[in-house]
Amino acid sequence: MGKSECWKISLALFALTGLVAGCSREQVTSPELPTVIATTPANGANGVVTNTTVSVGFSSVMNPSTINTTTFTLTGPSGSPVAGAVRYAGTTAMFTPTDTLATNTRYVATITTGAQDPGGLALAANFVWNFTTAPPATVISTIPANGATAVAVNTEISATFSEAMNPATINAATFTLTGPGARTVTGTVTYAGTSATFTPTATLAAGTLYMATITTGATDSAGAALAANFVWTFTTAAPPTVISAVPVNGALTASVNTPISAMFSRAMNPVTINATTFTLTGPGAAPVSGIVTYAGTTATLTPLAPLATGAAYTATITTGAKDPTGAALAANFVWTFTAAVPPTVVSTVPTNGATSVAVNAAVSATFSEIMDPATLTAATFTLTGPGATPVSGTVSYAGTTATFTPTAVLATGTLYMATITTGAKTLAGTGLAVNFVWTYTTVGAPT
Repeated sequence: MGKSECWKISLALFALTGLVAGCSREQVTSPELPTVIATTPANGANGVVTNTTVSVGFSSVMNPSTINTTTFTLTGPSGSPVAGAVRYAGTTAMFTPTDTLATNTRYVATITTGAQDPGGLALAANFVWNFTTAPPATVISTIPANGATAVAVNTEISATFSEAMNPATINAATFTLTGPGARTVTGTVTYAGTSATFTPTATLAAGTLYMATITTGATDSAGAALAANFVWTFTTAAPPTVISAVPVNGALTASVNTPISAMFSRAMNPVTINATTFTLTGPGAAPVSGIVTYAGTTATLTPLAPLATGAAYTATITTGAKDPTGAALAANFVWTFTAAVPPTVVSTVPTNGATSVAVNAAVSATFSEIMDPATLTAATFTLTGPGATPVSGTVSYAGTTATFTPTAVLATGTLYMATITTGAKTLAGTGLAVNFVWTYTTVGAPT
């Protein structure tokens, strides 16, 4: 082979070598590094629930052994590390905190360059993002309101939260009510919507300060607790009272047939006003039978028979009398009175047994006290002659004196009998104890 042929062959080999080398350079490319393409929570998110799981999505499958608590971290205030567990599935890494996160707190999550794909390629740089947890739940309103007064003793106590709570944490341990001396009030606790309700087992005491408490044991659905115990107070309404009575306490001239009544400071529960809670006793504490009624704000006991004149009586309204909310009198209300001594006739004209009385004389009786004019009539003041023959006449009353004026002149030399019956009564309704009777004889016939 000549030199020229060798040179041609060498030149061809050189060209072929260059071509092969050129082709080789065009096929070699730089490897693509893995990246974080999504996070939960998003970077800068606010109001994140405190039981959240922090996660990242990668652009490609990663080597699970490089996704751990060293390469995936979460820190809180001042860079304090948050304990938790890391797991990896598909192209997603998840960090689950061991404990519920603090409320209203900024957290920083980091994926370091120690996280690699199966080929050993790492993130180009640490990936860092942050989020802030939601503020703690709060009590936004209560019933009764804090500091409320005159609260009904049968009221239910409730608190409304700023968000839905975990019903399992709203119970008799986290929602309590106490009375005087921090005495615990028994009751049942329920939860619906965003409101918790405490229903006392028994009616609360009247005129009493109570304190309701929702503790930090109450948590929201994410497990976040109230920032501090929530406490409020209220005072129940004063007990009802008896503001007036008839007869008044200590009365000495009460009518023997008057109803006994008591007026309350407010409307009462009619069912609780009865013969058990409203009683009347006489001498020797003997019970007086009667009928008890209630209307408006007044209870009335009407004795079935007239009271004994001059006798002392005791009326009682017990603490069994309650208002519609169940509030009872603070103590039994007791008052006393004395039935009036019956009126008497203190003088008559003519006097009893008089003789030679003028045939045209009017007959009159003066009483020991003022009488009810309506009870002094021709039925209660009568005059009769021989054989009990009634004498017609008219009856009048003035001052304390009743007068019977015969319609015609009486017979001469005749015995007449005047009578004032027990139907004659005082203004208080007390009648004479017995009929009052007297006689006189008219002047004889002229000789």
